[in-house]
Amino acid sequence: MVIFYDFSYLYRKPNNHTGIQRVIRCLFSALQEVAPGQGVDAIVPVALVGERFVAISEPSILSQPSQRQSVAALRGTKAFVDAHRQDALGPKALARRLWNRVRGLDLPPVLQRSARYALNRVRDVGDALSKPDSDLASINPMPGDWFLTGDTAWDRAEQFWGIVDEWRGRGVKVVTIFYDALPYTNPEFFLARNVQLWRNYFLRAIHSTDSWAAISEIARHDLLRMIAMEAPAFKPIAISFPMGVSREILGFDPAWSIEGPADQGKVILCVGSLDARKGHAILLDALAKSKKAKVL
Repeated sequence: MVIFYDFSYLYRKPNNHTGIQRVIRCLFSALQEVAPGQGVDAIVPVALVGERFVAISEPSILSQPSQRQSVAALRGTKAFVDAHRQDALGPKALARRLWNRVRGLDLPPVLQRSARYALNRVRDVGDALSKPDSDLASINPMPGDWFLTGDTAWDRAEQFWGIVDEWRGRGVKVVTIFYDALPYTNPEFFLARNVQLWRNYFLRAIHSTDSWAAISEIARHDLLRMIAMEAPAFKPIAISFPMGVSREILGFDPAWSIEGPADQGKVILCVGSLDARKGHAILLDALAKSKKAKVL
């Protein structure tokens, strides 16, 4: 059995380091460790390139690059490492280099946004003109294989899920990772275009997914509510694999409330961008009202 692990968006934007991309990188590494004991022959990174999925290599994901092997050669070998992808110097690579230069300049925000928009268009031209590299391995999924997707190829939803449906017709099982339903429940926090892309992708995914893996119980419940509203005929299989840390792991009293943590020796560290939808204000209010907590 082979797990085809989707990195369609990350393959197009290898320098992307958002939370979602960090999750799928870490999950890929974790699967590499546990899969050999679960009857898995190989975990093959794949991406939608042109009109098909191809086996790829992603240096930022793989820790031990090896020589390229075909997917067929990986079956039965318990091989969990793929080869490096060599980026050609083309429009996409040029756009990435130029953007790295531009964002290092002290430009007004409006010029930063304009430059990024222009360079994104250069990258899009590169996508349109480029063809799959000759060394990208073709994929021939077999009954019993799995397709796992947690990346964000939202702008190619219909094409993406159309091919996935073909794979399902061959007996491939599809698992989709679900992060949150905020673009659905609170669209006011997002750009209208991104909300539409998100909806197109995930509402289409309802019809093409065998099982869902949510990153928290809250996300799982929101997913089930969304599916009940949008496609009530579906009875989805959905599990959660909570991420991060809990109050118990940190050593706080499970009954921790707005009054603050019970143990003065513990520290809460929040990382990531400041965003209204992430609830930083609630945490800061809780700490501010605590007689024991100190906000650094």
